[in-house]
Amino acid sequence: RYLKAHHEELGIDPERMAVTGGSMGGYLTGMIAAVNGNKEFEGDIGGNTDMDSSVKVACAGFGPMDLFGFGDDSAEIWPARPEKVAASDGPFAPVASMLGYIGPGKGMADIKANMFNADPKYAALRKKAEAASPITYVNPDSAPLCLIHGIFDCGIQVPFGQSVRMFKAYSRVGVKSLLLCNTDCEYGEDPEVKKAAVEFVLNRL
Repeated sequence: RYLKAHHEELGIDPERMAVTGGSMGGYLTGMIAAVNGNKEFEGDIGGNTDMDSSVKVACAGFGPMDLFGFGDDSAEIWPARPEKVAASDGPFAPVASMLGYIGPGKGMADIKANMFNADPKYAALRKKAEAASPITYVNPDSAPLCLIHGIFDCGIQVPFGQSVRMFKAYSRVGVKSLLLCNTDCEYGEDPEVKKAAVEFVLNRL
């Protein structure tokens, strides 16, 4: 909103804006793309409330997109590595921290284990996890989204299935999405992947 409000002094076109990010930045990018200026999510922090935060296109790298599927996606890639799954879905995982539900006996795995628990505590946690997942908000007005990811071990431990789930959600509502995967280097560092992502963005600006 700030960039749009100050576009003249910054020398940018407010009608031709894109957003990109990786890891947690990929998560935020996915959220911005999915919501895409919906006033319900704009809030009133930061001023410039006469503007919206919609974008023409987005490019998200290896970001959490569906918190409920995070552990399952890790288990699919690392079936013989329970420590990997625990690092994804466990009580001290980043996902648990995102929800403020971190520590012994907590985490996303505990929330999923209590999916049908009538305890108001778990009902609130399920709602919170759903609200924190970009995939929840994908709709026909979402911004086109390029997703970049990779498979197996990397310093960034967000399972590939997270991008696949977001790609499928986009496909279901008929909004253009592109899923790029490379295996020979750090996620997104492959020259062909970079070129495809840049073309996807520029073609929509």
